[in-house]
Amino acid sequence: MSQISLRKAVDKDVRKWLVELLAKQGGFVHWNHKLTSIRPAAQGPGAELCFEGQQPTIADLVIDAGGLRAPCFDYNLEAAPKPRLLPYASYAGRRRMKSREFLDRYAHHFKSGNTIELAGDIATGTPFVSLQKVHLGERDQEEHDVELRWVYSRPPLEGSDPLYRPERTPEEAKVIPSELYEEILTSMTLFSPKKQSMLQHFFNLLDLHSDRILNWHLRVRLPTQDYFVTNADREAFRVFAMGDAAHSVPILKSNGAGQALHDARRMAESIVALLDCPDCLGGAKLPSTIKLPFSTVSWLREAEDAIQRLRLVHGQREHTTEELLGILGLTFQEYYNLLNDVTPEAESYAPKEKGNL
Repeated sequence: MSQISLRKAVDKDVRKWLVELLAKQGGFVHWNHKLTSIRPAAQGPGAELCFEGQQPTIADLVIDAGGLRAPCFDYNLEAAPKPRLLPYASYAGRRRMKSREFLDRYAHHFKSGNTIELAGDIATGTPFVSLQKVHLGERDQEEHDVELRWVYSRPPLEGSDPLYRPERTPEEAKVIPSELYEEILTSMTLFSPKKQSMLQHFFNLLDLHSDRILNWHLRVRLPTQDYFVTNADREAFRVFAMGDAAHSVPILKSNGAGQALHDARRMAESIVALLDCPDCLGGAKLPSTIKLPFSTVSWLREAEDAIQRLRLVHGQREHTTEELLGILGLTFQEYYNLLNDVTPEAESYAPKEKGNL
């Protein structure tokens, strides 16, 4: 892909751009078909895609970029990993407007960039706030839509906290507590006067009540060791996970975006290598792509780094080993075994130190 094409993709609806690019090359997209699971084909190599209300489809190669709940994790195994909830009250909003309104009200705050991020402060307890502009159309068009996306996130309060709802259902994510609006307005006063002035342009009751807001659950996924061992030896189960589906970072502060681009390049190189090998696509010589993104140690390190970055942007001090293991749901021995790629049958070991990692 050329640099010109990449620049064009940045400032418009990427999904629409990709569909247009695919159509030019004779491809097509099936919309409104929910993928429920991916499993090895009953006969021969390949993967079987199971769609809700549809007959299964056999694919030679599957690219799954579905995020932390991606179907590529469902291999009909008891060891299949589940996402773990991180302790944050997080809300994401979207506000759509015409380009002229954006230019008049907000453009001067962004200057030449696309994102504004205000990290939390330990001294004042300020939350993490992120603002992002997305041009839904070509910039040179006289009039097009612009979407303003924002994130408001903070650690849970002690005692009763109406904004922190770890037990809410996916359907309840659209039900926004009334306390959110007042808290956002109040928390803006914790920032410096210059930042307060800017934030008041974005956050006011009239616009907030018109925004499309969702209550996010920030999660990381840490597969068990059995999961890696069981899937490493599957032959010709051709699933390539990339982006958030291949990494255990939560969706906040663009976590995983750079890694997703790296995955895409690696995926393209793998496909080109297969096309240069006539015997690979037609038989069982296609390497198991599951091995590529799934590594016990890399996933553990990614989870640690993601949790540490979240703590820093929320104005929290560095986590201790004990705090980290509590979030990941691991014992000291399980953590050590994963980090050192020790099998469960290996000799027991438990670190004595519980200081910072």
